[in-house]
Amino acid sequence: MADTKNMNRSDAIKKIKDVAEDISICMFCTHTEGIPFETRPMGTRKVDEDGSIWFLSSDNFSKKIENMHDDKVQLIYSKPSQTYFLSIFGHAEVIKDFLKIEKLGNNLIKALLPEEKRNPNLTFIRITPEHANFWDTKNGKMLSLL
Repeated sequence: MADTKNMNRSDAIKKIKDVAEDISICMFCTHTEGIPFETRPMGTRKVDEDGSIWFLSSDNFSKKIENMHDDKVQLIYSKPSQTYFLSIFGHAEVIKDFLKIEKLGNNLIKALLPEEKRNPNLTFIRITPEHANFWDTKNGKMLSLL
């Protein structure tokens, strides 16, 4: 890349939100200490104001996350048509308690799961980013976000 920049936290969170919600589908990688990673496509539901990335999941997948010996995950977003890419390394937390979600704010719960669709077999996975990189290959830039 021709140019590498580091972003401040608020700009980094805005960039993660813009890209993750625009692309929406990422490759969600678990068991990152081994090769190959366990990888599956997941749909991003929301990126909140502190940069946490939220996914809605089946209870079966959430149990796999809970049973990992560490909580490290990698999210990979790609939009070749716009020539940009985002890679996020972070920590996963499974949340089954809708009251805990509601305490985070009514707008968040409404965005994640409308009232009429609450289902006991659904859970939330919150990813707290630790490090992220954004590549804008059209403009020759790589940004270290967090």
